[in-house]
Amino acid sequence: MSEDWTREFLAGLPQLEGFVRKPPSTVAISLSVIAEQADEAERDIDDLSAWIRAHGGRLVKPPPVQAHSHRGGRRMNRTVPADAYFVIPAAALSE
Repeated sequence: MSEDWTREFLAGLPQLEGFVRKPPSTVAISLSVIAEQADEAERDIDDLSAWIRAHGGRLVKPPPVQAHSHRGGRRMNRTVPADAYFVIPAAALSE
C-alpha cells in the first residue's frame, strides 16, 4: 500500500467532532468508519492501523457509556459500548 494513497484515504474520511478527548493538533477518526471504508475500497484494515501507528497515531478505546432511563415508572440502567477511534497527528495527514 502506497504512502500517498493511505494519507489521502485517511484525510478524506469524516473526523469526529464534539466531546472527543484528543491532544491539540490531532484528528480523531472512528475505527468503524475506517474499517467500513477500507472494506469498500478493498484495503486491509491492519495495514491502515500499522500506518497510523507508524506515523504517531494511536487507538483510543473509551469506557462504556452508562445510560439511565425510566420506563413505566421503573428505572433502567444499561451499559452501551463506546465506539473506538484513532487519534492521528494532523501533520501526518498533510505531509
